[in-house]
Amino acid sequence: MHKLAYVLFMAILTVATTLPSSHAVATDVYVHPKIDLRFHDVLELLKSALEATTEEYGPYELRATKADLIESRTLSETEKNRLVNIAWSSTSIEKEARLRAIRIPLRKGILGYRISLVTDKGQKKLRDVESLDALRALKVGQGEDWGDVAVYKHNKVKVLGVFQYNDLFTKLARNRYDLFPRGINEAFDELTAHQKDYPNLKIEEDILLYYPWPYYFFMSKDNERLAQRVEDGLNKLIADGSFDKIFQRRFGDDIARAHIRQRRIIYLDNPMLPADTPLQRKELWFKPEDA
Repeated sequence: MHKLAYVLFMAILTVATTLPSSHAVATDVYVHPKIDLRFHDVLELLKSALEATTEEYGPYELRATKADLIESRTLSETEKNRLVNIAWSSTSIEKEARLRAIRIPLRKGILGYRISLVTDKGQKKLRDVESLDALRALKVGQGEDWGDVAVYKHNKVKVLGVFQYNDLFTKLARNRYDLFPRGINEAFDELTAHQKDYPNLKIEEDILLYYPWPYYFFMSKDNERLAQRVEDGLNKLIADGSFDKIFQRRFGDDIARAHIRQRRIIYLDNPMLPADTPLQRKELWFKPEDA
């Protein structure tokens, strides 16, 4: 569920043309019809990026595609530039070797900042945790097939892998593990959804975990014109402030509720992070001091 929840499926039929934009044939943009409401900000970024580049690249038209694909199939189709030719996913060395990544984190990398769901027992244990070494004495819960598992294992943090998403909450409520780290944009909604069944769950108050976890638009390496258009458009949105406005509208309330600046930050290394990740472009990334 974790992987599928964070992939936005798109199909774009691009029309390469050398005509001036006023004579260009419209690009048909096919959007997956079952887009989760939580991801409308990503769709807004895509629309805005295409709109911002109409003068240079020509018109576009958004439509729904009938394709309904799991993540692995979506990325495969994107790589081959067939049923799907733009996807949204967290990045990795493997994905960037296969696909053309637009290295602009769509949500400013906020998913890399993790607050946790805990019980009172877990909260008590975390009161004294001030370092990665101290965190290693505890056990983290994650979905068995989530990419985050590799991050925790790489950092020598004990992980309980759970196959069924709902079982993560059951096992946490029973103290089978100590903390369930979630993105700032996930934790509060998940607590609300599960607190009736598990009233002993709460948001942990002291710790903020961080590892770089950007997710990007991906395209076929053969679809450079579309890739360049989207990249140019996103950079325009950053320059005129639109990107930040979309981000704040989507995440401002969750950031405020998380009280980030009052938390101790524990940094973890992400072994799947490509070397070309643009960490030096500070304007692309959310920073706790800006909260």
